[in-house]
Amino acid sequence: MTQHDYISIEERAHQLRAEEMQRIHGIVCERLGCGCKKLCSITLVVLIALSEAIRPFFSWNPRDKNTRRSTGNFRAA
Repeated sequence: MTQHDYISIEERAHQLRAEEMQRIHGIVCERLGCGCKKLCSITLVVLIALSEAIRPFFSWNPRDKNTRRSTGNFRAA
């Protein structure tokens, strides 16, 4: 084998390595994207369920419905 053969074989090996790395990079990005979408959707479902669970604690009114509020007609002394 000549020096030219070694150079062409090495260039082809570098090219194949680069193509394989790009392919693996694409697969990893695709799977990470799907995983992130699933994680976000699960997080959204959990947050909605949590907000519905704690909503009564923040909407409770301690005043009786029959009790009237003062109208604010006070005179300053």
